[in-house]
Amino acid sequence: MQKKDLLCIYIDLENINVPKDSKLNIKNIVDDISLKHGDSEEVSEAIYAYKIACGQSSSIAKYREQLKDLNFEIRETPHISGKKNRADLVISLDAFEKLYLDKPSISKFIFVTNDSDYSVVMTLLRRYQKDVVLVTTRKDSKREIFNSAADSILIIEDYIEPNDAKKKETVQINIYKGNEPDDAAIKALIRVLAQLEGDREYVNAGIGSKVIQLDKSINMKKTSFKRFNKLIEYFANKGLVKIVNPNERDIKFIIEDSDKILTLNKEL
Repeated sequence: MQKKDLLCIYIDLENINVPKDSKLNIKNIVDDISLKHGDSEEVSEAIYAYKIACGQSSSIAKYREQLKDLNFEIRETPHISGKKNRADLVISLDAFEKLYLDKPSISKFIFVTNDSDYSVVMTLLRRYQKDVVLVTTRKDSKREIFNSAADSILIIEDYIEPNDAKKKETVQINIYKGNEPDDAAIKALIRVLAQLEGDREYVNAGIGSKVIQLDKSINMKKTSFKRFNKLIEYFANKGLVKIVNPNERDIKFIIEDSDKILTLNKEL
């Protein structure tokens, strides 16, 4: 049976610094952390046991639909007498409670915030051998207080997008095939490859598991590829990856054009 590792993510909606004419793509954050969990060849699957977002009503309203679609628990934390919002206290206490109860046992805690007050609970979680991920601004990612409290840091600007009305037109690289099953598999593989290092070999089966984990609706038999290794071969023909053992059944490959993959990922 495939091992399942449990994750817990907290979003402090009061401290994410998103421009008014933009929005935060929460799904991409959730997906990327899941994809980055463990090694691409491990059999473990990352499962979100808890997804919690806190903030006052105006902050919640901006992201309510996204949060509902992703099954986040939404907690309103209003200002008291004009003082600091209590989201940091609510989230920190909740994380400590989950650490103390340990049922279910969470292996990774994720905090989306630029508030340094979280460094206290992050340090505590690491003391008890929990993996801690911080998603914060590029500027705050350089702060020593965060670097000493987190195992890894993602940059929040990488997940900020302009509102639909102000999206810039992009020149899409010709990789899609124009039918829904094929394009869903192509897009999922792009998302997975965008998280991988470009200087190592990857095994077909391990990457295939990541693709299905990302989009469980994908059924390779319903695509024109039929098998995942044929999808890898399609990417090789497009110059995105290079197959290093073409005559073997279990394909191994390396990423050949990381820049092109990252461009495709941004256009999704």
